[in-house]
Amino acid sequence: GEVDAVLTGYLPSAAHVHAAARLVDLVRRRSADVCVVCDPVLGDWPKGLYIATDAARAMRDELLPRADVATPNVFELSWLTGLPTADIEEAAAAAQRLQPGTVYISSVPARDPNEIATVLATHDHIESSAWEKFDSVPHGAGDLMAGLLTGYLAAGMNPARALEQAGRQVYEVVAASRGHSELARVGPLQASHPVARSA
Repeated sequence: GEVDAVLTGYLPSAAHVHAAARLVDLVRRRSADVCVVCDPVLGDWPKGLYIATDAARAMRDELLPRADVATPNVFELSWLTGLPTADIEEAAAAAQRLQPGTVYISSVPARDPNEIATVLATHDHIESSAWEKFDSVPHGAGDLMAGLLTGYLAAGMNPARALEQAGRQVYEVVAASRGHSELARVGPLQASHPVARSA
């Protein structure tokens, strides 16, 4: 009853997904207002799926329908929906077909080829922010984004403001991590400087 949010991430087998779904149900019985965020860590372009196919299907069929929010990248969104996600409009349309009412999509090709977009899609609203595109980004940026979004949403921030705040902070970390194989530690995250523009 003291849990404000649940965030699920990398679940390599169907058994892991089943266990996570049971825990979500348990928490919801104790706290109906809990914010459940599913980060469906399935794979990425160009490698494709990097978890077992039955685990990916279980995530799609069992965990996503239990979530309030999903945070897929464009590959994951396309795999989950069977729809194209080659630009902001396609990604938003695909996201509106997912079960959760709020979807944040990362790594969306922006209109400017030097930028990458993050898109927020609900059933009746679409918003996006574009950021400088780096040649390489250490693993963990998506995990950081999902964690920050979960914290802000659990604290009552509206989805668009959570996107703005978390996006700026992830950009700050990724920019500081250029040339490193891991995300850099940057101290207290600042979100006051304008590093993003509306896409």
